Amino acid sequence: MLPLRFVGSAERLGPAPVVFVDGSPMGGPPRPEGDLHLSHWPGNRTPRQLRRDLSTEIAFAFLELDEPARAVLIGACEALVLNHYDTDGVCAAFVLTSPERARRHAALLHEIAAAGDLFEAPSDRALAADAAIRNLGAAFDPGAADGDARKQLL
Repeated sequence: MLPLRFVGSAERLGPAPVVFVDGSPMGGPPRPEGDLHLSHWPGNRTPRQLRRDLSTEIAFAFLELDEPARAVLIGACEALVLNHYDTDGVCAAFVLTSPERARRHAALLHEIAAAGDLFEAPSDRALAADAAIRNLGAAFDPGAADGDARKQLL
């Protein structure tokens, strides 16, 4: 498990470096150089050796690194940030926060992430999981003004 707490927004941390999972700081205030991107989003700074088509795949590639290599990449990062809510992001965050459980379900998590981000239908199970994940946000509190609080709860 990563030694980082999960937060919905990097802005709440101020200038502290963070790990961006499936997202990027684009459009927000400038971020410190110490941020780690584990994301396929445009403008990402994901290390070249980890780049993949989906953030879930990137998260698994990160886990495949040995502990010293992961520690170097994490550096001074203080939190894991998913700054939006979608299926690939949820799967990637799960991989990074529950690696042992995620490894047992790696193939299914890849399918679910692909269903959500690549609009593929790799299996009925993946499609159903993607639909459930996408609809969870509205199910908890469709009128929530604080999207960060809702992401944290989910």
